Amino acid sequence: MPIQTNKFLQKIVKESVIWYLHKNEGCAMSASKNSDLNVYLFWDSKSAAQKCAVNEWSDYEPKKIKLVEFLEVWCIPLYEQEVLMGTNWTTELIGEEYHPLQLLKDLIHEIRLQNKEEKLKLLLFEDLCEIELAIAEVY
Repeated sequence: MPIQTNKFLQKIVKESVIWYLHKNEGCAMSASKNSDLNVYLFWDSKSAAQKCAVNEWSDYEPKKIKLVEFLEVWCIPLYEQEVLMGTNWTTELIGEEYHPLQLLKDLIHEIRLQNKEEKLKLLLFEDLCEIELAIAEVY
């Protein structure tokens, strides 16, 4: 796992929040550098997201997502939409790209490393093992 992603995961698990740029019902996205897919963009801080609210995203606002919501409501649906997830992209549109289920697996791993599993109040799944089983069925 690239160092940048590891730092991203460590910070979002520690703070239990992820940031994205939001406008109306939309989320900032960009074309992938490595595939034909779109990349939905996420940051580990409000300030990092705010810095990218320029050019085509100048009228977007940083918005936070709780970690549990990101796990249950964002990652799997983005996989189903056949898009990628980008972490901590810069204003030059440089950053890492991940398959949503791989990022979800890495996120679950980081949650366990930080001993935060018991503090999660999942709504749609019984526990992280159930999420892992769902991932294993398709990925």
